[in-house]
Amino acid sequence: MLIRNKGQKIIHIGRTMILPDETKDIDEAMASGPAVCALLGRGALETVQPTTVPAIEPPSGGEKEPAPPSDDDKKKKAERKSAKGAAE
Repeated sequence: MLIRNKGQKIIHIGRTMILPDETKDIDEAMASGPAVCALLGRGALETVQPTTVPAIEPPSGGEKEPAPPSDDDKKKKAERKSAKGAAE
């Protein structure tokens, strides 16, 4: 269960430390304890619903991948490298 600390003080739940404005996941057994219920009732803590992230769909057929470099581009690149080596 996700719990958010709405107060201005650090809250410890078991071995979990929750700083102000921080959200942490705690066990259901700990969340049902009397101290946590009291803090929830006072408004110092609040339960947070986990948000579901929509799955990213792969690009449709309308978008094309970039074309691989042509042979002319490869030749030009090789010529630049050889010219650089000769200049040094």
